[in-house]
Amino acid sequence: MSVYKRKSGRYAVLIDLESTALGGRRRKSVGTFRTRKEAEAAERKALQQRDDGIDIPTAHLTVRTIVQRYIDRCRAKGLAPTTTMRYDSLAKPIFDAFGDVVVTKLSPASVAQMYAQCQSNVLSPKSIRHVHGLLHAALEWAVQMNLVIRNVASIAACDLPKLKKSPARALTETEAQQLLEAAKGSPWYAFFTLAICSGARRGELAALRWSSIDFENKRMTIDQSLTRTDDGQKFKEPKTGLIRTVPLNRLATATLQWHKLQQNRDRKRAGGAYDEGDLVFADPLGEASNLTAITNAFGRIAKDAGVHARLHDLRHSCASWMLQSGIDIRTVAGVLGHSSPVTTLGTYSHLMPGAEAKAVDAIAARLEAAAS
Repeated sequence: MSVYKRKSGRYAVLIDLESTALGGRRRKSVGTFRTRKEAEAAERKALQQRDDGIDIPTAHLTVRTIVQRYIDRCRAKGLAPTTTMRYDSLAKPIFDAFGDVVVTKLSPASVAQMYAQCQSNVLSPKSIRHVHGLLHAALEWAVQMNLVIRNVASIAACDLPKLKKSPARALTETEAQQLLEAAKGSPWYAFFTLAICSGARRGELAALRWSSIDFENKRMTIDQSLTRTDDGQKFKEPKTGLIRTVPLNRLATATLQWHKLQQNRDRKRAGGAYDEGDLVFADPLGEASNLTAITNAFGRIAKDAGVHARLHDLRHSCASWMLQSGIDIRTVAGVLGHSSPVTTLGTYSHLMPGAEAKAVDAIAARLEAAAS
């Protein structure tokens, strides 16, 4: 029995932990309480903490233990492998600075000092803020588990370096044409053309299958993405978890039809060695293309074209051209797969020059029309 009454009249609580390596029973005392109701509440809380992996006395819990258990919890809950891999990397400056410090002894000044040290180590403001985000989330979890009273990372946030946001870079029509011209004759011409025509992400295009392309109705469905993990490349749901259908314009449709003919030639050359995985942008043996190879190929082609751009700038160009053509923000967000138009607006508002002037001019026009 976990809750029992002592001779003193107080109620004691014991909970079972994992068995020892030799199969022996391990129990932990939670404390004593005035009433059975208080004891049962403490038992429920202790069992929850045990199930969440907290079975070490609070006085001995280090920052390293808290952060690592938070990352392990995220991994167990199915967070994207690329995200948890990034967490492992972000944890290093935290562990280096005060990994062995008891979490209840961690101070806002220590956290602020870590941010300063990260800057000295030439870590970018964005990366430092990502380190802060991990520490803050881990400590917030510790607060919810009643392992610490306050989240000191919240207090130290005022010492984070300011983030200089670089505006999204859109290619000019001339630059885009130069780039696509340079890509002709390479295996990536169709990939880059579809990227700029649809605004799809690299991983989404790499995971695209022919069964998701409807040539008759000129549209494609984006329902998965290719990503890197510790175990190699894996397919997963799109970044925001939203499956979307994107219309295909004339150029995209014609290019995909041409690309399919080229791929059929690869299939014939490979014979029985070809992997019939239905991937649109497969390698010569039908397997998923390497994501790094795609990015590197773009860099080489852009250099040959004399265009200073990143692969992701094709997505920015698609969004920019739509907005500058007067397409409403909600429609653009839907094409890009943003979870909210607010995301789209925050990224691309600077690419809509004159939008405010047009808005107030519309008011004047209405008033003048009413007066006439």
